[in-house]
Parts: sequence; C-alpha cells; structure tokens
Amino acid sequence: MEEGISTHTSILDFADAKQVDLIVIAHSGKKGFLGFLGSTADSVVRSAHCDVLVLRNKAE
Repeated sequence: MEEGISTHTSILDFADAKQVDLIVIAHSGKKGFLGFLGSTADSVVRSAHCDVLVLRNKAE
C-alpha cells in the first residue's frame, strides 16, 4: 500500500487493476456510515465495481 493513499482506495485500485470479480473483506466492528460496517468496508462496498463479500470477525 502506498503511503498517503487510503486503505479502501488501495483495495479498489488493486481490484480494478486485476479485474477481480469479488472482493472479500472483514469488517472491524467499528460502525461506519451504514451503521454496521467499519469505514473501510463501507467505502469498499459503496465504491467497488464488482461484488463484495463482507465477513464478520468472530472475535466481536
């Protein structure tokens, strides 16, 4: 990940560059805009050009 670039931007850029069909991401448990996803997972779900599978961390 490049310094100064947000995590969600790095994930989305990688997914676009590799033309992935699915992004799998775990959410941190910290509530974001949707009220149940962390901010990175929320941003990826909202901006991805492919399907996104969000997994819940069992430790929560």
